[in-house]
Amino acid sequence: MGYYPRLRDLREDADLSQTALVQKLSMHKTTYTNYEQGKREPPFSLIVRLAVMYNVTIDYIAGLTQKPTPLKGTNRKKVKDNAKAERLKQDISIGANLRRLRKRAGLSQEIATAKLQVMGIPVSREILSRMELGRYSIRISALLGMKEIYRATFDEFFQGVSLEDMPLGEPDKEEPNLK
Repeated sequence: MGYYPRLRDLREDADLSQTALVQKLSMHKTTYTNYEQGKREPPFSLIVRLAVMYNVTIDYIAGLTQKPTPLKGTNRKKVKDNAKAERLKQDISIGANLRRLRKRAGLSQEIATAKLQVMGIPVSREILSRMELGRYSIRISALLGMKEIYRATFDEFFQGVSLEDMPLGEPDKEEPNLK
C-alpha cells in the first residue's frame, strides 16, 4: 500500500486537520488530499519536510519500516522557512549524488531511464537530467527505483545533505501528474 496511509496517520497523530496542515505547508488542500488518497505521488521534497515535521524517518513514511524512529540529530528550531539558497544547495547536492551513483553503476541516462520505465516509473532522460542538476523534485517511486538499479543506499543519496537546513515553509510548485 505504500506511504499513502502513513501520510494520513501521521497527520491525525499530530492532531492536524488537512486544512491546518496545508496552511503550514503552503499548498492547496486538493493537492495534499490527492497525496493522502494515493491519487498523486507526493514530491520527495514534501516527504522530507513531513519527516522533519513529524520527527520520523523517510523510510517510515515510505512504508519500508514499521517503526516511526525519530530522526537523530535534527533540531527543528534551526530549520528556516525562507532558506531558498540552502534549499538550492541541498537540491544540487542530491542531484550530484544521483549523477555520481548512476555513473558508479555504469549507466547512461538513457539506460537508467529505460530501466526505471520498465519498473513502471515514468522518468524521461530529460527529467533525470533535471533531477541530476537539482532542478526537479524527486518522487519517492523514482528514488526507490534508482536505489535498486544503482545498487545504492539511502545514505549514499543523501551524502552531504543535512535535514537541519531543509526549509519547511516553502510551497512546492505544482508538477504534472506523471501517472
